[in-house]
Amino acid sequence: DPHNGYGPNRFSRLALNGEDIPIFGKGEELRDHVSIHDVATLIVDVTRYKSSGILNIASGETISFNAIAEKIISLTKQSIKIIQIPRIGEMPHNGFRPFNTRTTQLAFPSFEYTKISEGLSQLLQGK
Repeated sequence: DPHNGYGPNRFSRLALNGEDIPIFGKGEELRDHVSIHDVATLIVDVTRYKSSGILNIASGETISFNAIAEKIISLTKQSIKIIQIPRIGEMPHNGFRPFNTRTTQLAFPSFEYTKISEGLSQLLQGK
């Protein structure tokens, strides 16, 4: 559900509406966020070039949810806050998944992932 999920989409929607952004715990959980445009580009390329095998769509770079919320607040220039809410249970993982990004680099050497700041700007502009 793109409207109720936790992360950039929800944080952006809240910020644009002038609402505070809730973060579980301290927002320290790390994830490898990839632009939907990058996913679509890679799917088209895989289909076009009839690629086969395992291809992880991951940039290899992680960022915390707190850092994403801070970037969104900065980009929107809203006077809102990040609200820490208690995490129930342990943090599921912390971004240290062993994604092999080399396969993507070898298969599509000219492809470059969108930087997180650029992707967030595009998201906020509705692109």
